[in-house]
Amino acid sequence: MSVVSIPPSAGASPPRRTPAGRIAPGRPGRPGTPPRRRRSRIVAARLGGGLAVLVPIVLISSFITYSLGALSNSDPAATILGQDAATPAAVARLNRTLGLNHPLIVQYWNWLTQAVHGNLGRSYFSQIPVAQSIGQRLPVDLSIAVLAVILAAVLGGSAGTIAAIRRGGWFDRAVTVVCSAASTRLALSLAVSADIARQLRTSLVEVLEQNYIVGARVRGLPYRRILVRHALRNAAGPALTILGNDFPLMLAGAVAAEAVFSLPGLGQLLLQSAQTRDIPVVQGLLLVVSCFVIVVNLIVNTTLNWLYRSDDGIGT
Repeated sequence: MSVVSIPPSAGASPPRRTPAGRIAPGRPGRPGTPPRRRRSRIVAARLGGGLAVLVPIVLISSFITYSLGALSNSDPAATILGQDAATPAAVARLNRTLGLNHPLIVQYWNWLTQAVHGNLGRSYFSQIPVAQSIGQRLPVDLSIAVLAVILAAVLGGSAGTIAAIRRGGWFDRAVTVVCSAASTRLALSLAVSADIARQLRTSLVEVLEQNYIVGARVRGLPYRRILVRHALRNAAGPALTILGNDFPLMLAGAVAAEAVFSLPGLGQLLLQSAQTRDIPVVQGLLLVVSCFVIVVNLIVNTTLNWLYRSDDGIGT
């Protein structure tokens, strides 16, 4: 009787030999592709897809930012020269020096190519590089915003997790009451914490009732492992999205804190530049803030892909 050999299924790699000589089953997927390299390719593809979407957004936002300054009623050359020295010949000469005699699209392209290399121009009045002014004041706003994000994540994540585990108890009811009142009565970080706690509590309660969680309990897995590696990983998506969407609010809160405590941050610089019509500083500030918001959203999307990577065979 002849023996018929059955070929391996399509898309599956052949069995591989371990160092001890035993044969281990092949992994599904592309034949001959190591799992680690496959993970790297998928992550790189996702990052590339995110950048392909975000780069046009940066270009569009930067063009709008530049156009608002360039199309305003202010005359930079006349403002710099002053009323006494702003003769038509002097204004025309200074416009040529500043490159303002070119069409708008040419001005934007020249500004963008310099901005890519870190040169955002110079202030019309102080002649200090815009990048230097922003670099000196940016740590103030970042420290306030990052601290608010950390407080919101810790407080909201802890409150939402405990409320979901002990749902129906006094702590769950207290969190619900605080969440309903935080948006108008408490500080910025506590308001974001309330949003995170609300989203995480709702998602985690739903996940804890799924069949795979019940099956993990029946198999005797430690409850902490079930909660951290399975439940929280699948329930953290909405809360993380809220955190990313609220980051602009954190920056706005940092600007408000500058006004209250007289801190030398970006908000004060933007206000002073707008009052004096220092267009390069205003354009540079808006570009930096928009880039920060876009980068935060890219980080959030990448983290969400990592949390849900098990659907692609990436997860552990």
